[in-house]
Amino acid sequence: MFVRILIGRGGQPRHLMTDISSYVVENSYNIRHTIYAEVDSLSIELQDDRIMGVTGLYMKQGYDIIVEDAANENNRLFGGVIQTIVTVTRGVEVNIRLTAVDWTYILDRTSVKKTYSTAGQTDQSILLSAIRGDPSGGEAGLTEFGTNHIRKGRTLDSFSFNGSSIRSILDQIATITGFVWYVDPWKEIWYQDRTLRSGYVDFDIAPNPSSLKYGFESLSVTKKLALWNTVEMESSGLSDNVTEIYSGDGSTEVFQTGDSQWSKGSHVIWRSPTTSNFPIVERNTGSNGSPTWTVQSIKLEGAGGSSADVEWNPMTHTVTFASAPPNFANSWRITGRFTTPTNAFVEDSVAIASHGRRFKTSINAPKGSSIDQTTELAHALLRENTDRILIKFTTNYDTPMPGTVCGITHDKFSLYNEQFLITSVSTRIVGGEVYEHRVDGEIINRELYE
Repeated sequence: MFVRILIGRGGQPRHLMTDISSYVVENSYNIRHTIYAEVDSLSIELQDDRIMGVTGLYMKQGYDIIVEDAANENNRLFGGVIQTIVTVTRGVEVNIRLTAVDWTYILDRTSVKKTYSTAGQTDQSILLSAIRGDPSGGEAGLTEFGTNHIRKGRTLDSFSFNGSSIRSILDQIATITGFVWYVDPWKEIWYQDRTLRSGYVDFDIAPNPSSLKYGFESLSVTKKLALWNTVEMESSGLSDNVTEIYSGDGSTEVFQTGDSQWSKGSHVIWRSPTTSNFPIVERNTGSNGSPTWTVQSIKLEGAGGSSADVEWNPMTHTVTFASAPPNFANSWRITGRFTTPTNAFVEDSVAIASHGRRFKTSINAPKGSSIDQTTELAHALLRENTDRILIKFTTNYDTPMPGTVCGITHDKFSLYNEQFLITSVSTRIVGGEVYEHRVDGEIINRELYE
């Protein structure tokens, strides 16, 4: 495959960008793709004595740069921003060396100053608002980025950002939800559940392309001892919506949720339900045996404005009625949420058996987690810190992108169609259409991804 390299002013449409492919110095092209939110990079060198005389050709740091298949512009290999321009000598020649980073660079240099606390909001709704929302309202307004692949994962109670970059916001939310994110060469932001995508190819010392088995060279295998093979994660999150019924005596107007004197339960309601910005308070306007639950108007305690049937204090978890509810066991009820433990315990049984002992860590996870979230975070921590087998090799096959799983076979290393996750691919042009790819990967334990 021959490549086409285009440059242009930031945000310029592709058809207005300038093709600089013919000025690239042989063997100077190198592109590095990495897994998920890590930044991809590109370096190329241009023949200065040829390019400087081209009328109307300008290059500046901050310009956009695109690398694509010359025969198919829909096969884009890289998209990003020129970061540095260095003039270098090559014998009697003076050349220009360009380095660029992918579009994540832009996400790292936009900020958001806003609090998100709407009932029922999700990671998806927060991200869409932060990325594409109105800059005058403290959001980024990045309309040049696509957001069709930002998926909904979890309901998130409240987030406040005071000048955080979009990249930092994605990192923070992904830490809570266990999702992964990245930006593709088309400037599309992907945020999704972690999945193992199959590359449907194998690398083998006895290659057979018709069977999707491709050759490789210079294999190295590194085995790293675990920091931990057991992770205990303690966290607390919000419950689902719950409704608790309280008794009254006909004269008491102030109640504290969770107080055993009044409540049939012991949970302290301290957050509004997912369907409202306030707890839902209902008064029994019927009889004790046949309640008629009537929704009460509500406002924050001490807030000005018009009166309400009930005032709510989220700090003390108290409900104050304008007039005392009736002397019933089923006097009034409240719908909201309370704090509940969301702990997880995960282990790598293979590593434990190999070591003959446990290497355990205990972590306090951020609040706002469900049990599923906490478990996924514990698995992510274990994946990064348990026993790891890292591999490196080179190949001329156009390797699948990082984040995909392939197989590798080499009997000298006792590898027999061993599944590995590609974590990075560095590509350089050897000459013409011949490419060499340096692949970094990790032998995976699929149990840790389930």
